[in-house]
Amino acid sequence: MTGFTIYETLRIFTPGALAVLVLDVSLRLSTARSVMGVAGAGAIAVADAIEGIVVFVLLAWVLGLLLYLIDLPERLRIFGGDPRWAVLPSEEMRRIIGKTSPPWSERYGADALSLFFILSDRFLPDDLHRRIYLFGAIYRIFVDWRVLLVTALTVSTPAAIVAARYSVVDDSLGFSGTAAIGISITVCYVVVMGAFAVRTHSVRHFESNPTEDRTAPPELGAASVALVAVLASTSIMTAMWAPTPAAWWSLLPAAAAVTWWFCLEIGSPKPDARRWRDEALAAMGCQPSDRPQFSGLQRTLIDLAVYVPVLVGASAATAYLGRPPVAVLGWAVLVVPATTIMTVRKHESRLLGAYKHQAAWLKLHELKIREVLEGKAGFGDLEEAPQPTSLPLVPPLTGDENADELETAPRSDPASSDPAVDG
Repeated sequence: MTGFTIYETLRIFTPGALAVLVLDVSLRLSTARSVMGVAGAGAIAVADAIEGIVVFVLLAWVLGLLLYLIDLPERLRIFGGDPRWAVLPSEEMRRIIGKTSPPWSERYGADALSLFFILSDRFLPDDLHRRIYLFGAIYRIFVDWRVLLVTALTVSTPAAIVAARYSVVDDSLGFSGTAAIGISITVCYVVVMGAFAVRTHSVRHFESNPTEDRTAPPELGAASVALVAVLASTSIMTAMWAPTPAAWWSLLPAAAAVTWWFCLEIGSPKPDARRWRDEALAAMGCQPSDRPQFSGLQRTLIDLAVYVPVLVGASAATAYLGRPPVAVLGWAVLVVPATTIMTVRKHESRLLGAYKHQAAWLKLHELKIREVLEGKAGFGDLEEAPQPTSLPLVPPLTGDENADELETAPRSDPASSDPAVDG
């Protein structure tokens, strides 16, 4: 199997397996054998079935292919690079094409992405190629996992409340001081990790990009965050207090809360964008920006708008299911990894780093690429980029015996090798 096939298989099966695992955890948290009912009994039967190895693997492939078709990670703005310091390789290729002499610039202008893939597939160093495949797969896996965790938490909590109400005599709220402590611990974890994300990523980013202007993050409209909280709260209140058959309608505001949360997870609205998401976010006070993502603190506030009302509902579900109040901490199994992914954000930084590596490779070979496009050289003249660990050393010049070594050493300034090219 080639590297592309291996990483695409990883890209399909791993999110699918995580989806099955999240589904199983959600069903176990939402049901109890002592409180059955029709919905509860069905959920337990499904959980028992997917814990079998054959069903687990088959369902993982099915859900993985479904997630692959939807391709949520590609919808995030950061997938398109960060114009401040990590542009897409296709944009760098487009810049190189624009510097070729007519008519070549017009001929190849629309094929920048295709030309980049052709060149990279043939000439990009193998180690860099594998690293790019790996970072791309990791990025997609972690984005899918985070979306699955937030979706499962938001939807399964009202579903658990409604399913349990069919068998529970005491239809009270079920909120206790112990449950409040469990919720507080979970919320404090989210807040602390959010503060850690703000500090860590600002330091790391500006250490790597010391010349960048430290502009403030795009403004996050309060109304956009409030809408997430209102939708999540409406879902929980409907599940607890609506008549039992009608209480299932609580899943609609839950789905709406997840949808709007993901609209904010995509990132800040694009300037001059005409998509409904960008227009809706701008109308609710979110500032359009070239920065592809909100800050760690802003993303923490968005997450808390979902977590707080849903965890209050989880305390009621815990009481309805006959579990001790401290069992509300079990729902933190869904909160903790989702928050950690947002805090560490290693998948996002690695993706942008891969973009920078590919753009650097193009810059290193810019003169040769332009000669190939203009018909002045063939593909055979485009050499691979030297690996950092295998760069030939330039010995000190003590005589003519070092002339051969000097000829084979890489030049520090590619533009100085042929000043006539730019002319």
